[in-house]
Amino acid sequence: LTDELIDEIATNDKVIKYIDIPLQHADDGVLKLMNRKGTGEGYLELIKKLRENIPEIAIRSTFITGFPRESEEAFNNLVEFLGKAKLFNAGFFKYSNEQGTPASRLDGHIKESVKTARLKKLYSAQKKVVKENNRKLVNKTLEVVAEGFDQDELVYYGRAYFNAPEIDGKVYFFSKSEVQYGKYYQVKIIKATGYDLYGERQ
Repeated sequence: LTDELIDEIATNDKVIKYIDIPLQHADDGVLKLMNRKGTGEGYLELIKKLRENIPEIAIRSTFITGFPRESEEAFNNLVEFLGKAKLFNAGFFKYSNEQGTPASRLDGHIKESVKTARLKKLYSAQKKVVKENNRKLVNKTLEVVAEGFDQDELVYYGRAYFNAPEIDGKVYFFSKSEVQYGKYYQVKIIKATGYDLYGERQ
């Protein structure tokens, strides 16, 4: 992510202000074992730079827990990173041992039960961040592309620019008049629940 690319995202109206950076971890030792060049502190600096240059940027990432030799301290560093980074969305996966890969030849493989417990903690930590992020959107008006109608909730649903299809949350909204799927509507957010937002068409 060069300064030139960040500037292009900031100034080009054709580029959506959403970026997915698969960081994979935030502990320096684990990152080195993964043969990744970054550091946790470096990642925070990059996130800070993105937000300073593109205030509305929505940043998503993915992380792996249970990588060989991931100590409790290393795992806690990742949890702490999530609280500092305040990513808009994040996905988490358990390390899966693939024969023939460099990682498969490492010692210190993590028990499946430990990996599962750590995965749950990561989702729990990120859920708090999402709740905090979404709370800031209440009473704001977003541009939402309509995608369908929820028969249970009896409201329409769609996506704002920070909702990637299938993997992120949705924006549910009430409309007094008919809505055409694929078209954009202004929706005032009135409630945030988990990963989803609820609002009214303006």
